[in-house]
Amino acid sequence: MKHLIWALLPVVVLGCAKPVSTPSAPSTPAPTSTTSGTPAPTGGTVMPGGPGGGIVTGDLAESVARPAQPAPTTQPATTEPAKPAIPKSPGRLVDATEALKNPKVVVASTKIDGDDPLTAAMQAYFSVRAKAQILNFQNQVKISRELNDGKPLKYEQFMELVQMMKIEFMDLPPWQMLGYDTKAGTITLLEDKSVKIAHYKQSNIPLDAGDEKFDTP
Repeated sequence: MKHLIWALLPVVVLGCAKPVSTPSAPSTPAPTSTTSGTPAPTGGTVMPGGPGGGIVTGDLAESVARPAQPAPTTQPATTEPAKPAIPKSPGRLVDATEALKNPKVVVASTKIDGDDPLTAAMQAYFSVRAKAQILNFQNQVKISRELNDGKPLKYEQFMELVQMMKIEFMDLPPWQMLGYDTKAGTITLLEDKSVKIAHYKQSNIPLDAGDEKFDTP
């Protein structure tokens, strides 16, 4: 009898036990497709669905991609070809009155002016080494003029002072020269057009404007 009770005891226990239920996750309702489009913002345009579709704001014309505009081409600046360099020559001083008797010799520069044009010309046309002697040379010219009754020195007298003080002039193009004006006692820059034209033609350089009229035999 005792053995029968122990054999039936597990059956009674299992029959009284309640099954434990596992809570299931709440089911999510399946999304329902709708055929109504999302309202476009004010002023916008609704494009069809699919690749590339959707809402486009702004005017439709503005939403269309414009083709890329080519970059503006910049024309290169036209520059005149550089003139071949013509070697300069040591500056020389001539008698301006005699040199200007040649119709092809002209005054090339009239920039030297002021209260003391001779000193201004010295500073412009003397070589770097000779500029240190400008003051001394000016004093010698002044003394010589006082001995000449205040009159400008003659060309030969002026050249004697230049040679005595070993004055050197700046290098100039071979067609330019310095001219001493015996009437004013000043120095001017002269230019021999015939020599200039000859050098230009030899170097295949177009003549400067205004020089054509001097291109005569």
